[in-house]
Amino acid sequence: MEVRLQKELDRITELLTELSKYISIKNENNEYGINTLLENILKGLFNIVFDCRLENLNHYQKNYPAVDLGDYEKGIAIQVTTEDISTKMKKTLDRIKEKEIHQRFHDIYIFFCTSKEKPSVRECVWLKQGKIDAATEPDFTFPKDHVLFIEDIYRILSQTKDLPQIIAARKYLERHLPRRKKRFAITAWATACGVIALLAVIAAMFLKRPFPALPDINMEMDSHLLLELENANHQYEEGLENWRRLDYNRADRDIRKANEEISEYLSQAEIEMAKINNSLGCLYLDMGKYEAAYDYLNRAYVTFKNTFGPDSTEVRAVLFSIAQYDYYMGDFETSLRMTQEILDASDSEKDMVIITTIRHFRAMIYDSLGDYNSAISNYQNVLSLYGEVSEDGELSKELSEYVQDPQLDQQEKDYFTNTLERIILTYNNLGQVYIHLGKYDEAAKALQTGLDLSLDNIYIGVQNLTTSKLYCNLAIVDGKQGREKEAVDNIDLAMRIQQKLFDYEAVYPGLVEVYDIYGTLLIEQGKEGESKEFFDRALKLAEDSFGENHPQTAEAYNALGIYQYKSGRYAKAAEAFHQAIEIRKNILRKEHPDTVSYYINLAKAQIKLGENTKAALSLAEAEKICDKFNIRGTLPEQIKECRKEVM
Repeated sequence: MEVRLQKELDRITELLTELSKYISIKNENNEYGINTLLENILKGLFNIVFDCRLENLNHYQKNYPAVDLGDYEKGIAIQVTTEDISTKMKKTLDRIKEKEIHQRFHDIYIFFCTSKEKPSVRECVWLKQGKIDAATEPDFTFPKDHVLFIEDIYRILSQTKDLPQIIAARKYLERHLPRRKKRFAITAWATACGVIALLAVIAAMFLKRPFPALPDINMEMDSHLLLELENANHQYEEGLENWRRLDYNRADRDIRKANEEISEYLSQAEIEMAKINNSLGCLYLDMGKYEAAYDYLNRAYVTFKNTFGPDSTEVRAVLFSIAQYDYYMGDFETSLRMTQEILDASDSEKDMVIITTIRHFRAMIYDSLGDYNSAISNYQNVLSLYGEVSEDGELSKELSEYVQDPQLDQQEKDYFTNTLERIILTYNNLGQVYIHLGKYDEAAKALQTGLDLSLDNIYIGVQNLTTSKLYCNLAIVDGKQGREKEAVDNIDLAMRIQQKLFDYEAVYPGLVEVYDIYGTLLIEQGKEGESKEFFDRALKLAEDSFGENHPQTAEAYNALGIYQYKSGRYAKAAEAFHQAIEIRKNILRKEHPDTVSYYINLAKAQIKLGENTKAALSLAEAEKICDKFNIRGTLPEQIKECRKEVM
């Protein structure tokens, strides 16, 4: 731990040195316009260092007096300046006293964007407590250690010895220092987990195969190809972090605010805003706001195409997001065509992230259509692209031993960790396809391979969303093969992992699908009384997290309907299935593959209620959708079986 800690701190020293040099060059050339850029960079860094949520106070009040950044809740305020210390100290302290800033913020800092080792700083009388007291007392007290310089960032972090905090600071500086020349890198975290959320178990008749269909709608920001901003903008980073937590409302607020900040302050406003528009479009895809998503994505596409050309990384990234929109709207043919065009325009060596992300997405489409062989082929293609894993799941020597290699720097280790995470997710998704095929032994093998790779790596381990998904799918396999105790143990572990993620406790939005599986397993054990609680939790959490009109909420109603059906309450089951269908129709096209299983479930409830005419109409809707999209697999077979009962 100590070695890792010191390596991280050494890297932070290098980054702070680069920042200091950058500021010196700009100041020597009288480019004082960097102040705004520095405020944005340092705002995010200080939020990590001081564990707070600073905002740019000038956005709330033009020319806010004495301080630039503030967190009202924690009472912290910071003045960021490149001016000379001798003149700025007195001016700032006088303004604090005059405007009674100390009444609003009890911890005020003045940060000088320079080194304390400069002769003009070392000899300055304003670093003496007596001089400061003479200017502030008796109105307020200002400790001399609240006068900060670039070196103090290192000092504060080194004193905490908090490795996660130090790593976060290092990563933040690496992303945001204006030294970077590469203009549009795909963010590492944006593809760390690949494309797929848990895919829908849409194919099985729930009377024979009682597990609820997991939602095939992507619920994770990591499935999108987001683009880094050229300039620092902490509000944007906050928005992305809230999105990662599935806190969509705050993510929406923060990214839109970043949009406003970029347009006001940054010289590359048009390009930067296009990147933010791409992120907003992807966010709205996850939120189920599809028309708004398309609008933002189209704006980004126009800017990128005009600026960088039709074959640029930026254009391919936004076209992929538009292909996702087409998928959600039920235009699978267009989605497959667009993604194939992106693959054809990509370099297999330089564009690995783009290619693997799109392969995952295409596999999801084929899985939804019941073309399981094509889905498996795409996932196996992803594994072969990495060249780091054999058919039996054995990793290459380099990938299996990188954790212990003292010669690798942190950037290289991050690369290997991200690669391994994508490989693990591929095994998870491959296992899901085998579940849909009813090949549970093959599913268990793929899932266990992914789980072993995860648990054997100290940087991945058990506390992450992909590991939770692996346990979810293993629970389904165990349940299908009659291992009820193992199934409940696995889903319980999946639930506890997600409850701890991001300090959400029991309200992490990803728990919706976990609760539904848990409830189903309890029904199979004859514990209907206990199971109802989990279905109710899933529905409430879906409505609270995503709103009433969202695919995840529709899935929760479908799962509740299955519970009601299994409990013999057919009227309530039909009501829940109706609600699921209406939600889907409100946000997607009327004829969408995701509604097929809902129509089949509704028909079964209607048959039990003696409403054969209505059941026939429900089955006709399901059949029409299957024919339109050429859906294969067990769904058409379920329709035929139900028709026998209607006749």
